[in-house]
Formats: sequence, C-alpha cells, structure tokens
Amino acid sequence: MKKLARIIAGGGLLAGLIGLLLQFALTIPASMAAGRNFGLSILFYFSFFTILSNIAAVISHAAQLLPASMMAYFHRRSTGGAITTLMVVVGIVYHFILSPLWSPQGLFLACDVILHYITPGLMAAWWLASANGKARFKTLLWWLLPPAVYLVFVYIRWAFVHEVPYPFLDPALTRQELISGITGIVVLFLITGPVVVITDKIAGWLKRQYG
Repeated sequence: MKKLARIIAGGGLLAGLIGLLLQFALTIPASMAAGRNFGLSILFYFSFFTILSNIAAVISHAAQLLPASMMAYFHRRSTGGAITTLMVVVGIVYHFILSPLWSPQGLFLACDVILHYITPGLMAAWWLASANGKARFKTLLWWLLPPAVYLVFVYIRWAFVHEVPYPFLDPALTRQELISGITGIVVLFLITGPVVVITDKIAGWLKRQYG
C-alpha cells in the first residue's frame, strides 16, 4: 500500500501543479482586464481558499516522494489529515454551494474540475492508501486554525479592496445571512475532520487485520 500511496501522491502532485499553474495563467490576465493592477491580481489569485488548499496539497504530495527527513512536518499524520480535511471541504463547498452560481467554459472549466474535484479526490485517495490508524482526535482543533486564519485574511483584504472571494462571506449580506454562511462552513469542518480521523482508524485497522 505504501507504493500505491506514493503513486497517488505523484498523481496528486502533477494534477495540482497543472491546475494551479493553468489557473494562474488564466486568472492574472482576466483580473487585470477587470481593472486590477498586476500586484492586486496576484493577491486576488491567492485570496481563494481553493488555491491555498491546493498549494498545501501539492507540498504534501511532494513531501511523500522525498525522504521523511527532508520534509518531516508533512510526513506527520496530523498534517496529512488537516490537508485532507481542507481539500474535502473545498470539494464539498464548491459542488453544493459555488458550482450552481456560474458556468465556466473551456480552460476555466478544466481548472474547476482539476482543483475542485480531481485534486480533492486524489488527496482523499492518498489518505486512504497511506492509512496507518495514527490520526488522533486531539489534533482536530488545530485543523480549524487554517480556515480561521483564512477568514481573518479575507476581511483584512476586504477592508482595503472591498471585495471577498466567496459570496457567502460578503459583508453586504444581512447579519443573519453572513453568520449562517460562516457557521455552515465551521460545522462542515467540524464534521469532516472527525470523519477523516475515523476513516484513517478503520482503514488502518483493516490493513493490520488483512494486510
């Protein structure tokens, strides 16, 4: 299974790099055409949770192909679980909340499929293939830190450029709508994290029992 996990990590690395680079090549010109300068367009690209999560996934996959001593932090089960949770949430939020809001075409559609479906799927597949039962529930609160920091970043950026990357985070919404949107995402993380840990424990147990 270790060999399978490495193969999946290689696929995740390749898919993630293709998706991120293609999205960058498409986003920057489109953003500048919309009136942003080059610097703000770069910031716009990195303002999306999808992009940041996929970058984390790419780093994680790359680490699996290197000796553990070189990128030890990304070989920790807790780190892999946190990134898997991020990616699963990315896929769920996009599919059920964001995808009905627009209809991308051509290369934009290709990017959407890669970054919201393929890379989360590969991350989840890697998590299963590399399962060892060592994921711990006590680390779950730490897994909430990245989305919390991201939320702070979103509103700091909003204070300067008056735009948010996702409609459910828009301060122009009513207080109830805004609180409901943020609460829904928090609940999704609170559900997904434990599921990721439980999946590791079950898959790890099955490996020990049946090889």
